[in-house]
Amino acid sequence: MEDGVDPRMKLLRALVLIAIIAGGGAYAYQLRTTQSNVAVAAPVRYKPDAAVERYPAAALDVREHGRGPVVPAAALTGFALPVGYEMPEETELLPGSPREYRGGYHEGVDFPLSMGMPVAAAKAGKIIRIDSDYTEWSVEEQINGEDVGFRLGYTPETILDKLRGRQIWIDHGYGIVTRYAHLSSVELFSVGSIVEQGTIIGHVGNSGTKAGPHLHIEIRVGEGYLGDGLSGAELLRVLRHAFSVG
Repeated sequence: MEDGVDPRMKLLRALVLIAIIAGGGAYAYQLRTTQSNVAVAAPVRYKPDAAVERYPAAALDVREHGRGPVVPAAALTGFALPVGYEMPEETELLPGSPREYRGGYHEGVDFPLSMGMPVAAAKAGKIIRIDSDYTEWSVEEQINGEDVGFRLGYTPETILDKLRGRQIWIDHGYGIVTRYAHLSSVELFSVGSIVEQGTIIGHVGNSGTKAGPHLHIEIRVGEGYLGDGLSGAELLRVLRHAFSVG
């Protein structure tokens, strides 16, 4: 690990920028599934092909000698913003913003919205997780969880998952998943349901982290999140390219 940065994250950032600049980039990925006892589908996980780094930055099509599927640049754009809202610019609402109280970083975009406001699918896809049954953790449990992250210097995924509260995850293919967090309720869908862009899937809430009603949306690219390692104008450019419908 060079300069304290996971090489996979460096690769992901480079690929996102190639896709934006070239308008037709793609990269190879491999699928790996795991089974969970939560009401979720076996998640699609991503592992970038090590050979990708050998391709020039201007490459429009990156694959492992023609084997396996590729991710077209179009897969990382065309997501819809919440109706009537623009991409926020405040650093604390964007991916990569430090969360020192739990020793971690913000992994999505926060939209301060009214309690109960409808939440729509940002893009067409298949529901792979829906928290129809959700139990809020206690204030004591939240404090303890955040303290664990603070002492470790990072937030374990199990704690981060609780902090996101009631959630829906939508798989858009190519290892790309959107997560909608802190919901107050979800619509009557189930794992495997196909939804179109704009379909109402839930409602804004304050579950998980008690920071007031808001919608937290993450675009996951394999095991990473869109915007990881980016900041300032470069981060906003990537996010606006992704959330291009609104």
